[in-house]
Amino acid sequence: MWLKNRYTYINDDTIEVEINSKNPKTIRIVIGQKYVVRPANPNNLRHRGRECTAIAFNGSGVKVKFLDTKRYTRVQLDDLDVE
Repeated sequence: MWLKNRYTYINDDTIEVEINSKNPKTIRIVIGQKYVVRPANPNNLRHRGRECTAIAFNGSGVKVKFLDTKRYTRVQLDDLDVE
């Protein structure tokens, strides 16, 4: 049985994500904090291991700014992990 991830909006700057996978975990994403992109899917190699800062939430994703190139992009909420 496949379970969906659960998102809880705490306030405008914070979202709590409960990730349901082989290794379930809960992560709190706060605007302005630093994160590392670590997708749960081993085939998803895009942006893996890159450090970023959360800029804004949009839909089921989050807009981030990479620290190495200063470029902006959108990643899925469950792809972010604490450093």
